[in-house]
Amino acid sequence: MLCAKCRHDNPAATKFCGECGARLAAVCALCSASNPPGNRFCGGCGAALGAREPVRAAPPPRHLAERILQSRAALEGERKQVTARSNSSSSSGRRRAASRCCGTCGT
Repeated sequence: MLCAKCRHDNPAATKFCGECGARLAAVCALCSASNPPGNRFCGGCGAALGAREPVRAAPPPRHLAERILQSRAALEGERKQVTARSNSSSSSGRRRAASRCCGTCGT
């Protein structure tokens, strides 16, 4: 648990900072409410106190990003328009005259 006064990293169960002696309180990342060290959830908004915002990945180096963007067409390949057709007469959901139930849904 980080001390709000001196930013010293303390063990989770500690009530006072080992560096400066300040009383430790868990601060909610969502609503900034101060909570006692033992709380698992925020008393102000109910968010989990151990949860932290996801760490964002560093962007790729500029020279690699430019290289990827330049070769984008080769990486993606050629796109073609395709039309799918079915030979089955029951695929449209229509009942056949000789059939008692629908070939698609069974009713």
